[in-house]
Amino acid sequence: MEKLYLLALQNIHGIGSIRAKNLIAHCGSAEAVFHSTEQNLRKVPGISENSAKEIISGAYLKEAEAELNFCDKNNIEVFTYYENSYPVLLKQISDAPLVLFKKGNLNLNQKTNIAIVGTRDATQYGKQITEKFATAFAEANLNVVSGLAIGIDITAHKTVTEHKGSTTCVLAHGLDRIYPSHHKSIAESILENGAWLTEYPSKTQPDATNFPERNRIIAGMCVATLVVEARPKGGALITARLAFSENREVYAIPGDIERNSSKGTNELIKQNIAKLVTEPEDILKDLNLVQILKKETKTVLTSLPLSAEEQQIVNLLKEKECVIDEILVHMDMNPSKLFSTLLEMEFKGILMQLPGKKFKLL
Repeated sequence: MEKLYLLALQNIHGIGSIRAKNLIAHCGSAEAVFHSTEQNLRKVPGISENSAKEIISGAYLKEAEAELNFCDKNNIEVFTYYENSYPVLLKQISDAPLVLFKKGNLNLNQKTNIAIVGTRDATQYGKQITEKFATAFAEANLNVVSGLAIGIDITAHKTVTEHKGSTTCVLAHGLDRIYPSHHKSIAESILENGAWLTEYPSKTQPDATNFPERNRIIAGMCVATLVVEARPKGGALITARLAFSENREVYAIPGDIERNSSKGTNELIKQNIAKLVTEPEDILKDLNLVQILKKETKTVLTSLPLSAEEQQIVNLLKEKECVIDEILVHMDMNPSKLFSTLLEMEFKGILMQLPGKKFKLL
């Protein structure tokens, strides 16, 4: 039931994932948000009178119910920010979507995710380099993430599928379609070992504004991003800068200084945003992926730096799941500060909130 309310909340225009999470923290659950009063909702920063009225009208709940029925009939998995199936690394970004839609059987936390992105105007050199790195990543049992666009993206996807590896295409529209349409056959082959992923419900068109939003998912769910070729402006650079801002590793292939398709990558290197790489082994060694692949997801999560208060909460939840009042009894902290700390720990992917304001470790 909570999934229905989370989806409805995500679909309300003008709220966004950060305000939505603040609403949930304020009210206790997504369901409680829709059963709240306009006056109470307006207490959350950024929630306008119109937004509050749209929430309590309940109109978006009908749309969300129809969407869940569509997904059930079309083998589309719907999972929320609070579920274990949600990409662990993506949870760490502040504007991670509340709800994701996935087609395909790949568990997005099963393998290390690494992005390969680049320009649509790829040169033959760029495509060859992409094939070289994508092949190595497939052989290293990584999940290669990209955006299914022409040029570098589709070359990466196609190469991985040819090597029977795992690849995920993150889309800027609903899963009732594939854009561009002439990539549908490759997209279908991705489903054998990989997945389609989006935050957008069915009937969502691939509007231009969706692509930069989509890129934060590519950057956020991956341990690193490789930019093969990029113009001075474009989606690949957006993805790279987003990854860098989230303290993820960014790598770039150097190129001809006179060629427009290499000016973006060269600039990333010059600005110390991306590390210069020439071989797949440069990345595999730098990320120490052999060791990372041996770790369980839980080990990765608990290795995140914790404050003294966060560690105390972790120790408490190791014993059992606790409601907010139980945690409060054991913490020398006022309720407002505790809510803020718990929300931050959810962002880090350390714990999740269950119905009834109960919390458990992931």
